[in-house]
Amino acid sequence: MAEVKSKTPQTLAEQVRAFLNLGDEGKVQSFFDRELKKVERSIKGNEKKIENAEYNRTVKLDELNDRLSDAQAEVKSAYLNIDVDQIKTNAAQDSFADQFWGAISRAEDNVQSINDEIEALNEAFDATVETCQEQITKLTVRLNVINGTSEG
Repeated sequence: MAEVKSKTPQTLAEQVRAFLNLGDEGKVQSFFDRELKKVERSIKGNEKKIENAEYNRTVKLDELNDRLSDAQAEVKSAYLNIDVDQIKTNAAQDSFADQFWGAISRAEDNVQSINDEIEALNEAFDATVETCQEQITKLTVRLNVINGTSEG
């Protein structure tokens, strides 16, 4: 009588593992493939953050530059805003001087405030880009090491 070999679960598991390449080498490759995708997504995410930051900065700068232009016009207007009826006498002139210089100071402070906003916006943008670039550089090095194109 011919002996019939039965397939044991271990034999079937080995066949499935071989078919799916899930041996140690396959598991390691699967792990690295997944991690490479994560690193590539992180790089793209940081590139997108830079792109979004550039767009947002451009939009905000346009708004701030419009406000700055208006504020600078207010400074000129403050210098020219003299009501002749309010400066007819020396006493009236002394009284009006405080209003005059106060209006100019407020207008100049507004210009300075907008300039400060522009500076803060640019500094925040630069910091965002720097952080993202550092992350991209670090992730690119990791990507290259995993791909075997450079050493860590």
